[in-house]
Amino acid sequence: MTPSRSRGTGGVLAALAFVVLCWPAPARTEDQPQPAPSPAAIDAKPAAQPANSPAAAASTSSAAPAASASTAAKTTLRQRVKAALTKISPKRLLQDREYKKAATNFVTFCKDWEQRLRDRETFNLTSIVWKFRDGFETAQYTGYSNVETCTTKETDSGFALGKLTYEEISYYLAGKTRDEALHAKPQPTGKTHTTEIFRWDKGKWFY
Repeated sequence: MTPSRSRGTGGVLAALAFVVLCWPAPARTEDQPQPAPSPAAIDAKPAAQPANSPAAAASTSSAAPAASASTAAKTTLRQRVKAALTKISPKRLLQDREYKKAATNFVTFCKDWEQRLRDRETFNLTSIVWKFRDGFETAQYTGYSNVETCTTKETDSGFALGKLTYEEISYYLAGKTRDEALHAKPQPTGKTHTTEIFRWDKGKWFY
């Protein structure tokens, strides 16, 4: 009986070995851990790009704007420093005080100039040339509006400039007699916008 049991156990073991050897191995999936890279792969470095490669050209082109921006920033800073030193120099401080004086005086100058325009218009009226046309005494002369703007400006070099504006108006007169024409309402026939520029020098405005 014992030999019979031994042969039966051996047959079972042989069958199990056959099943294990013939069973297909499980397929690898993405979730299974990958083998660690070797030290040689970790230490490996990418090959250097040739000087004329697209990557090298892109690196050079990106560095050029940065250098240009840095140079422009330094230039702007120098200009600001120079402008600040100019403003606080004794000469510029004196010019600034002189400009304030000039700007205050220009207001009075504009009023005086307006009176000059009135006097000039009166002179034009007394100097007109009369012409007899279609039974009427006719004439033309130039009149002036009030001063419209009166402004000043300090130049970069520290000098004071003044500007005023007004209108030059052409008038037409007509009447049965010269006296009637002079007392009639002048008819404007044209207008010219005029700008006058003046410079402050040696304590007064020149024109």
